[in-house]
Amino acid sequence: MFIHLFFLYFFLIPTIVDSQCFSTLSQTWICDGNYKSNNFTYQTILNNQHLEHFILTNYQLSILKIDNYPLTLRLFNASGNQFESIVITSTNRYTSNLRELILQSNHIEQFNV
Repeated sequence: MFIHLFFLYFFLIPTIVDSQCFSTLSQTWICDGNYKSNNFTYQTILNNQHLEHFILTNYQLSILKIDNYPLTLRLFNASGNQFESIVITSTNRYTSNLRELILQSNHIEQFNV
């Protein structure tokens, strides 16, 4: 029984980071805005140079600003938030491997690249 709990706790339960973002693999991260933190933001995860899939949910911010993201990022899903304005300022945007940018179910009025 102890070995099963040990395995479950250390291998199956996602790694929690500051109770806002978690990952089961270093390439895939999920950040949930329902969990507030003072100094840890989704932009911190976007600095991960191995990031391939990023899911951002439950953010009540009106602006989604993406200052920088790694060239390895392929999927960015920010659907189901309250974003009104999307601002992408990354210098990587012309050479990136980003193939899917999912923004459905937001209140987008402005998209600025």
